[in-house]
Formats: sequence, C-alpha cells, structure tokens
Amino acid sequence: MKILALSDSHNDNKLMYEVLEMLGGKIQTVLFMGDCVDDIIDYTYICENADVHYVAGNCDVNYLRPRDKEIEAGGKKIFITHGNQYDIKNSHDVILKEAKLRKADICLYGHSHSPEVFEEDGIFFMNPGSISLPRGISIYPTYGIIDIDENGVSGKIISVEYGKFKEFQF
Repeated sequence: MKILALSDSHNDNKLMYEVLEMLGGKIQTVLFMGDCVDDIIDYTYICENADVHYVAGNCDVNYLRPRDKEIEAGGKKIFITHGNQYDIKNSHDVILKEAKLRKADICLYGHSHSPEVFEEDGIFFMNPGSISLPRGISIYPTYGIIDIDENGVSGKIISVEYGKFKEFQF
C-alpha cells in the first residue's frame, strides 16, 4: 500500500495539484496534515480511487475540521495531526507520548515545514515538510511517500526542485 503525505500548502497549491495529478492513480491513501486544508479538499477528485483524509492546522480558520485524526490503512493505525498542539518545533517528546497513548503504528504531522523521517519506540514518524513553503533542511518543496507491505513500514521524502522530483536523503 502506498500513502501520499502532504502538508502546509498555504493556498499555494499549484505544486500539490501536479503531485496529485502525477500520483493520483498510484496511491491508495492521501493524508494532508493541515494549513489550508481546503486546498486538498478542492483536489480530491484527482484521487478518485484513493481514500483522502485531512486535519486542520493552526492557519485553518474553519474549526469544524478535525485537529487530530486516527485512521486504519494497510493494517496499521495511523495518527495524523498538524503538530502545533504537540510542540513539534521544540522537541518530539509530546507527540511521541501522544502517539504511544493512541497506540499508533505511524504518526504524521506538519507545522514546521521541515521534512523528517524517523522511528522511535516502534512508531514510524514523518513530517513531509511543506509542499509550498520549505524551511529547515530543505530549500525546495517536499512531500512524503509511505509504503506499507509485508516487511513493515518505510517512507521517503521527495524534494521538488524546479519540476524535478528527487528523493530526499536523510
């Protein structure tokens, strides 16, 4: 099973549209971790065969959207959140505690705009970075791909450098 992880489009959704157009038929689930959640809602038609889930971020004004969500995909429990309410810019301690509390296999978040992938205490964590406003270790927009198969969970960050899609090395 392939999952596309996106976050922090901030109403600059041209690149997100291109990624969805390119991967729409190759992925089973799309997850958006907030900050302009309406951007992904506008493009759900592209991924008509994929499950699309999203949470609101600190820049989303529609408080009817969920801030956290738990889903099942590929036999794994996935916890998605924007991350601001778990202080992810300062440490991973709070989000790690929350992921454990929720008995998550996978935890996805955004907010910092800086991509990262790691595993801790048996939980796979990913921040796909920002699809429009990169910060931190990437100067280009990024998104994530997660694979769930018989070998477990793996993931990678893809950097988009002027129309060239490249795997980001950690």
